[in-house]
Amino acid sequence: MATPGHLPIKYDDDAAFDLPELAAHLVLEDDTRFLTAGDTSVGEVFAVKFCPYQPMDADPVFAAVSKKHVAICKLWKDYSSGNSVFKTVKLIRDDDDGVSNCCCTWTRDPITGVPYICVAGFDGIVKVYDIIQEKLVESFTGHGGGINDLATSPVDPAIIASASDDTTVRIWTLDPKHREQPCLCILGGEGHIAEVLTAAFHDNGTFLLTGGHDHRINLWTLPELPTECREAPIQVHYPHFSTSAVHGGIVDCVAFYGDYILSKAHQDNIIVLWEILGFSSEDPPPAESIAPLPQIPRPHDHPATQFTRSAFVPTVSAECPLQYDRRMQFHTPKCGEMFFLRFQLHLQPDQHPILVFANPAGEIFMWDLERIRAYNDIMGRLNDPNRSKNEPVRLPKWLGRIRSPNNGKPTSSGKASQRGSQTPEVDSNRIVYDVSDINPRNVTDWQAKYSVTDRDHALEPHSRTEVDIRGGDFNSGKGQKGGPRRYRVVKDPLVGRQASWSPGGEWCVVVGSQNMILVLRRWKKM
Repeated sequence: MATPGHLPIKYDDDAAFDLPELAAHLVLEDDTRFLTAGDTSVGEVFAVKFCPYQPMDADPVFAAVSKKHVAICKLWKDYSSGNSVFKTVKLIRDDDDGVSNCCCTWTRDPITGVPYICVAGFDGIVKVYDIIQEKLVESFTGHGGGINDLATSPVDPAIIASASDDTTVRIWTLDPKHREQPCLCILGGEGHIAEVLTAAFHDNGTFLLTGGHDHRINLWTLPELPTECREAPIQVHYPHFSTSAVHGGIVDCVAFYGDYILSKAHQDNIIVLWEILGFSSEDPPPAESIAPLPQIPRPHDHPATQFTRSAFVPTVSAECPLQYDRRMQFHTPKCGEMFFLRFQLHLQPDQHPILVFANPAGEIFMWDLERIRAYNDIMGRLNDPNRSKNEPVRLPKWLGRIRSPNNGKPTSSGKASQRGSQTPEVDSNRIVYDVSDINPRNVTDWQAKYSVTDRDHALEPHSRTEVDIRGGDFNSGKGQKGGPRRYRVVKDPLVGRQASWSPGGEWCVVVGSQNMILVLRRWKKM
């Protein structure tokens, strides 16, 4: 299995462990007056994505999509005090009847390299805009229902996928060779039996994850895509993996993390990190002929296998009772019955992977996956019976305030006891020699956020930002020690629809109800 590259564990408190704080907000123009009669009158920004085709040192650009508008915004990396953090540089309005957009993805002209933004929604048409010229350059039609998600291939930006209410996923190309038939492939057949809400490419561009209303998560192997125009799209009828056992609700967001999978569903109040047993992107792509067919459950089947079929672990035995394995869970409270709430994982070389999600109650959650690994390494060292108790371990600052150990009781043997129970000489109790040197309340708090010893435990957020529901002016957001940062921005609970990270990891943008755009920043230059 290809796993995400790990960074060397650092226990010093460098900026890599910082998490962003709210820096600015913007309310897009009310577009409800442009909606067709019968549509909801509630304004929402459903989608946001940063442009991935810029130099890393450029001012980042992102697209935010409401029902009728596409706002192209630029963030200023070196803005001065008192000036705006970002501004809207382009605003595209879709005046076609029946349009209510909800998703987007970036692509680029295969000849000139000019960035394009693709948007889609209720009318089932993928529209491709040249943001420089502010004009429509392509429209892809063919779906028999609305489109809920768009994704761009990481290996070929001219290839995009669209997930639809018609239960299929279509693979499109902007290559001018295929202008007469831009749809290269249709993933359908026995894959989904209800609306498809989410799609995500693997980094190698060969595999695609999908999820939807049928509670299923499918992994598809894309065929070799044609290089010359053909009359009809390739039809793929069966995924190589399919399960409805991971979640008990509508699956509205999926993503790859290396060969691991992140997914969430409504009602669960968790994001799950899991793996398909036997799957490795380093292996040759499986043949279409071995894709498993739907089967009627047998009386003695393991319960989970009744909802799962896999080409990667084709037989179920005592040695391998499951075809997938849950690795970790993240707690996303207060989601309830609401769906179409999408997380994003920041995953860039030499940076920490950070998961972000905004719930319907005005809360933004973040988890630094490198913190989890570092914490479990620290606790493993402290609990190692072969480690010398005279060897100090320094607790990093991102763990938060360190309480006095054991309420003044004697500490463990070794240098810690010789120096006194408070170990006050360095960083207020951050130098310890044994787990017993740490206040149990600290350990309890840390276990809730970082410990992976219990896979059924959903990790609490490492950062929680509240967008205050009382209304008022934009505040500094300073909360109590250890508590969430609070900001008074909106008059009703903000329903967070999607988040996106800038390629360099400095910015995170969250969008949602009331046409709201929230900008969070870290590593601010003084």
